[in-house]
Amino acid sequence: QILLESNSGLGVESQIFSLLRHLCRENYQDFRPVLSVRREFIAAVKQRLKTAGLDRIRIVRTGSLSYYRCLAQAKYLITDATFPGRYIKKDGQVIANIWHGTPLKKMGKDNLSERGMMGNVMRNLLQSDYLVFPNRFMQEMMTRAYSLDKLYQGTALHTGYPRNDIFFRPHEGEERKNRMGYKGRRVYAYMPTYRGRSDRTDHEELKESLLRHFAQIDHLLTDEEVMLVKLHPFEHSLLAGLSYRHIFMFPQEYDTYDVLSACDVLVTDYSSVMFDFACSGRGVVLFAYDKEEYAGQRGLYEELDKLPFLLTDNPADTIAAARQFCGYGYGNRRQMTEADRDRFWTWENGKGCEDVLQALLFGNIRCETARLNTDSRKNVLLYAGDLSLNGITSAFRSLYSLLDPGKYNFFVSFRLCSVKEDLSRLDFLPPSADLFPVSSEMNMDLLTAFAHFLYLKRGIRRPWVYHRLEKAYHLEWKKHFHCAGFHRIIHFNGYENYMLSLFSHGPVPFCVWAHNDMELEIKLKANVSRYILTDAYRNAEWIAAVSDSAKRSVYGVLDPFSPKEEVQVIRNCQDPEYILNRARQRPAFDPGTRSTAPLTAVEEMISQDEEPVFMSIGRYSPEKAHDRLISAFERFYRKTRKGFLIIVGADGGLYEKTCGRAAEGPAKDRIVLIDSMKNPMPLLAKCSLFILSSLYEGSPVTLFEAGFLHIPCLVTDAPGIREMVETFGGTLVSADPEGNALAQGMIDFISGKGKRMNIDGDAWNQDSLKAFYRLLE
Repeated sequence: QILLESNSGLGVESQIFSLLRHLCRENYQDFRPVLSVRREFIAAVKQRLKTAGLDRIRIVRTGSLSYYRCLAQAKYLITDATFPGRYIKKDGQVIANIWHGTPLKKMGKDNLSERGMMGNVMRNLLQSDYLVFPNRFMQEMMTRAYSLDKLYQGTALHTGYPRNDIFFRPHEGEERKNRMGYKGRRVYAYMPTYRGRSDRTDHEELKESLLRHFAQIDHLLTDEEVMLVKLHPFEHSLLAGLSYRHIFMFPQEYDTYDVLSACDVLVTDYSSVMFDFACSGRGVVLFAYDKEEYAGQRGLYEELDKLPFLLTDNPADTIAAARQFCGYGYGNRRQMTEADRDRFWTWENGKGCEDVLQALLFGNIRCETARLNTDSRKNVLLYAGDLSLNGITSAFRSLYSLLDPGKYNFFVSFRLCSVKEDLSRLDFLPPSADLFPVSSEMNMDLLTAFAHFLYLKRGIRRPWVYHRLEKAYHLEWKKHFHCAGFHRIIHFNGYENYMLSLFSHGPVPFCVWAHNDMELEIKLKANVSRYILTDAYRNAEWIAAVSDSAKRSVYGVLDPFSPKEEVQVIRNCQDPEYILNRARQRPAFDPGTRSTAPLTAVEEMISQDEEPVFMSIGRYSPEKAHDRLISAFERFYRKTRKGFLIIVGADGGLYEKTCGRAAEGPAKDRIVLIDSMKNPMPLLAKCSLFILSSLYEGSPVTLFEAGFLHIPCLVTDAPGIREMVETFGGTLVSADPEGNALAQGMIDFISGKGKRMNIDGDAWNQDSLKAFYRLLE
């Protein structure tokens, strides 16, 4: 059984249609092709298959139970895009991915605006046994965009696209042109690129531009000319019900490439169809009326004016350019060079269908092949967590910026569900960063969900629970990482039940970071399951703690009967230059920032010299003890009638409650609470005193930031904080619940008793990096 899927079920097009036609030949009678189609396209697909005489094809509705049964049972699978994120490749299945075009538009990690969404595409490419590359340009771009040179373990087939075979049989195109009723007329195909992004498109603006252009083109065309239009399936309805004299939609009963084979000239803009159609030797016109805007939004791998096609920006010039090609390629254009052919049409040969099917079904390789995985360095996965605005993300950013890419290939991993609503969380990563997003959530049936609940909430590990979860997480590992070949995995975040369990059940050695006193974290916030964390610590090859107090808490989680000698203290790296550069910027609120005072008032506050400005940075969560800090400031204000307090935080869930607490007291007009400010360094650089009132910490990044900016520090005596003050200086006061000691510390500060920290960032970082590399080796 062969399951084929075209454009995620949005019909049947080009690559897949060509392969289906080939599979209906006599020498493939032993194979049973099944086509996946979405419900709303089934009728049109059936009609198209009937017109082509393809009666052996069984259709299943995409997303149905029958569809998933086919995904699980089919021996062979072929797609021109991706299979669903929940699909897990079974042992013995063979997959061919024939991507839907040569990429002119940037993709994968090269497309910075959408690189967080690339996980399922990357996963599908890596699990494919065969990838088809018709030219060097495509292989180069896709290999870089999806890190195939470091991860891909299958075979790259150097052969033509199946859909392009038809361009090597020009007589069929001429016959089809006559059957379509256009004998003796010049037929132009217009296939504009989808203008939307992965999540939206401005339909009204697009429709307006299409209607304006079509009105002009219809007026320009003569009765000897016809323009056939093909829009993206998401945009097809925009022109429903419209009628023109010389402009028509592509005939639905024919495949797109069957129609193209009957056309004299192709008009497009940024679509990969330009490279396909050029195989015919006929003319290509690029009507790129919005090239600056489009290239700016999406980015292009190649400048349009460097391609061997005519470039226009208005309907009149477009039709004039198309008329130059009425002699099948003889016109006034830049001549295609041998270098062009070698780059964009390297392996096009008119035998794509047969080459692909012979390789997939029989292992009979008839074309050139290549091994893409040419990088000899070992791959290390760095799971960074949700990348929210907190100290863990700051510590990860600093560590990543200092890593030597010559030692290992470092892949940054995160869950799509954590960054999907705010892809700007990835902005700190350089464009060259290798990414490995986890694109889907856990597959669970009811019994597995029940077993998961018993284990997660009650710690029940009876044999049936254990075996059920063991099997479930084994499959989850196969789904996400089976085809990647990682040498080590670092769970830097140290939280998140799903990812901890996933790495615990995987075959690759992994390390868990402990950023906090995890005993107190579990008791105070219950943000990770004790049972999952304990098992993760037991199964980890190493545990890395950011401080001695965090190391002691690891033993508390493990319990006294399970000593773990492999707990290493690896202190968080810091990046002084990055902190200083951010501090030099002008204060700015972000689109999602909330504040109890406008930015102008905050700027005025930090610019005056008459009164002290106290500042704290930390999540609005219980362990930060902001209530204690506010109480302390209120005591200070009652005694001195001066001073301001600024608290900047993110996440944690207590922002509104903290605002309510501050609004109740006598210093309410002197306290500013800011939520989700990506760069608080300009405020920190101008404050008088930095205060940390936490109940506990791991290795507080904010203290390093204040230290590098030479801001005096006042901190409570708590695990993780005491060690830093003893090492680098600052003022340490007792952690009384009412904040009396903090209030006295503020009074002492304005009396001239404030202490700064003295940190040697370079020496600190070198020690941390040496420990990190020892862990990997």
